[in-house]
Amino acid sequence: MSYSIDYRQRVFEIKEREGLTFEETMKRFGVGIATLFRWQKRMEPREKRNKPATKIDMERLKKDVKKRADAYLMERAERFQVSVSGMYSKRKIKWYNESMSYSLDYRHRVFEIKEREKLTFEETVKRFGVGIATLFRWQRRIEPCRNRNKPATKIGNEALVKDVRKYPDAYQWERAKKFNVTSRAIGFALRRLGISYKKNSASPQGGRKGTYEVPARNKAV
Repeated sequence: MSYSIDYRQRVFEIKEREGLTFEETMKRFGVGIATLFRWQKRMEPREKRNKPATKIDMERLKKDVKKRADAYLMERAERFQVSVSGMYSKRKIKWYNESMSYSLDYRHRVFEIKEREKLTFEETVKRFGVGIATLFRWQRRIEPCRNRNKPATKIGNEALVKDVRKYPDAYQWERAKKFNVTSRAIGFALRRLGISYKKNSASPQGGRKGTYEVPARNKAV
């Protein structure tokens, strides 16, 4: 389920009206900080990828990682003649994470260079190829987390289904506020129950763009 343009614009309207920071907006709506930065640069979702996929020889990449384990992504990108994001694409992210995690020394070095050269977070992302959400996590806690430091949040299936029936066109952040959880947790719960989002031309509450529909298997709940 993707976020509608109407929802994206509403997030930024509330952010500006209440003077929220990006971190406060992230906590309020349960949207990743990297996603918020992308929306700030481009509000409309991209329909098509505007450049051809770059092919990187995975065997050659594996050998390069073994030979130069402490190399920066930007250094590898220069050797392979691709962009930093091309080196860390979604197709390679699982293997790359298993092969090489960011050491504590590397994290400290990133922030040392950021401070010394007075780089913004966006400039640091381009320089080192590290996601902006990752940089914010490192800023809060530089050491890697080995264990989840909070218990899982449980959302009652029956209560959620009843809420969807009563308010089919409510936004995720509105449900999250009722259940005292994040919007992301609500999104996971809706998908778990098979509750789908349907776009429509008109809806009961102020012309909202769509409604949530409870599947037949949950009708008895």
